[in-house]
Amino acid sequence: MTLSTHLELGITKISLILGITILLGSCNAVKNVTQDQLLLTKNTIEVDGQKVDDFGVFSQLTQRPNTKIPLIGIPAGLHLYNLADQQPDSTFTTWLEKKTKREQRLIRLLSKKQLNELGNYYVGFNQWLKKSGDAPEIINETKTKKSQERIKQWYAKKGWFNVKVGYDVTKNKRKASRAEITYNVTLKEPYFVNNIVNAGSVFIGNYTPESAGDYASGTNHTLPTNGFTKAYSGVNLDSFTKSITFQKITKEGLLNIGETVELMAEAEGLRAHKNAISIRLKDLKK
Repeated sequence: MTLSTHLELGITKISLILGITILLGSCNAVKNVTQDQLLLTKNTIEVDGQKVDDFGVFSQLTQRPNTKIPLIGIPAGLHLYNLADQQPDSTFTTWLEKKTKREQRLIRLLSKKQLNELGNYYVGFNQWLKKSGDAPEIINETKTKKSQERIKQWYAKKGWFNVKVGYDVTKNKRKASRAEITYNVTLKEPYFVNNIVNAGSVFIGNYTPESAGDYASGTNHTLPTNGFTKAYSGVNLDSFTKSITFQKITKEGLLNIGETVELMAEAEGLRAHKNAISIRLKDLKK
């Protein structure tokens, strides 16, 4: 392959990429956004007036803007979705009926079956566009309030029990039907627990992340969950030790608990267990 051929292929590829980029960039992002709706374009979280980019807190958001192509900044998935006809069935039917003799001419040219297949292809292609693309992320008040509550809970788990979270929806003044959401977090003073009763493991201080306990600081990361710390500890060296219990009952002690043991053994159908008590009680009561 000659140098000129390589150059021609390179130019062709660049032209194709630029053509697709220009096509997508020229598409109307709010084509399927109604007048009473707003397309979410950006989320911002401010904590005590300062913007944060902590992945942990952003992961609490239930709505995110449509994904954009890096560097180019074009929501390709959204534009692909917008290329689809949202009502392909009725569109195809309307097109057939727009001219009185169009359907009859197509049936003569093709056939009734092929015409139906053409309609099915049109519907299927548009369904593929919708499935392959991304529907516009419309700002939803219920979801926004859910995000607000999840942010609050996320900070509460870190000790800020009095945290307050609000949000503002700011419409884009230059582009219609678009808006950003800013979540405003006020932390106030964190709480510190003086007495911990149930916990699998406690990580103290800003320089003691949970991952350090998992891998390097020495404690075990196999811990009880779902409230089981009320009854169990995390795996530790004691989990691999063996213990033996010892007991010795006096004559008076056996007289006190003997009848109770008999009743319980009989209820379980364990006659030998009951008899082990009965013969001793009989001997003590002589």
